[in-house]
Amino acid sequence: MKFPTISMTVFVCMLLLLHPSLIMASSEHEHGANETHDHHDHDEHEHGDQEHSESQVTISSALAKQSGIQTQTVGGGVLQQRALLFGRLKPDPQHISHIRARFPGLIRQVNVQIGESIKAGTVIARIEANDSLRIYDITSPIDGVVIDRHANAGEFTGEEILFTLANYAQLELDLSVFARDTQAIRIGQRVDIYQTDARSSQAIAHGIITYLTAGNGDIPTVTAHVPIDNGGQQLMAGTLVEAHVTLAEDKVALLIEKRAVQQHDGQSVVFVRQGDHYTARPIIVGRGNAQFVEVLSGLDAGEEYVVDNSFLLKADLEKSGAAHVH
Repeated sequence: MKFPTISMTVFVCMLLLLHPSLIMASSEHEHGANETHDHHDHDEHEHGDQEHSESQVTISSALAKQSGIQTQTVGGGVLQQRALLFGRLKPDPQHISHIRARFPGLIRQVNVQIGESIKAGTVIARIEANDSLRIYDITSPIDGVVIDRHANAGEFTGEEILFTLANYAQLELDLSVFARDTQAIRIGQRVDIYQTDARSSQAIAHGIITYLTAGNGDIPTVTAHVPIDNGGQQLMAGTLVEAHVTLAEDKVALLIEKRAVQQHDGQSVVFVRQGDHYTARPIIVGRGNAQFVEVLSGLDAGEEYVVDNSFLLKADLEKSGAAHVH
């Protein structure tokens, strides 16, 4: 028996009519491939945006001001290497006067009290000399405050000290220098003086080391002496202070405040401001002291960086990163 001849085109058409699922399967496969490709492209795009946001915080100017976020401009400067010492203010020995009677005799009159401020030339006592029985005056040789008195009317005086005056317009700071620092401390070095209670970051006085004296104790020490101008009478003798002695000064190309540097993802970063955007910029630091640090790379002169409350930006950055991971 002969079967009729069927062309290939007719055969394929008949096959598709009998099994339409083949068309759907093919279409679904292509559609699924396209969806996978589009989803992959979308993920890559989102990932790129995520990388950008992971190092940047956006805050309005009003909120930044309210949060106390302050900035400064990156620039060059002088980096000082310092030694931290402690000492106590006292009256300058060159401005203390110990007053005695010129001739032994009877104290007829005393005109001053302890704590009283007097001018040079003021008559502070009158003495009747033993030999001549003549009365002579004892006058103050300096402006100052009476800080000690060993004289009363009716007493006899010889060579002992009757009065001690101190001029507090000039003080001296005595700094104890231990053995590890003695090689670094020199006459002529600048000294910046601060309160020990750290109520202010501003120096309360400045001075220069004028001479050094050796200590007498079992542990070898040196005392550095620093005259302090106290014309405004704002400093008190007896006050314990801390002193930053400048050992060396080096000019550096880029210098920023040390408190601006934060640690993020194992790197030292500084937040750089551009409008309302604050970017955590990784930096490499060089030499530094307690207040400033040299920047070797990562910043350019003229850029604006956050100094005050940069930790708030770091906290916001880390919170955003944790939320994304979750």
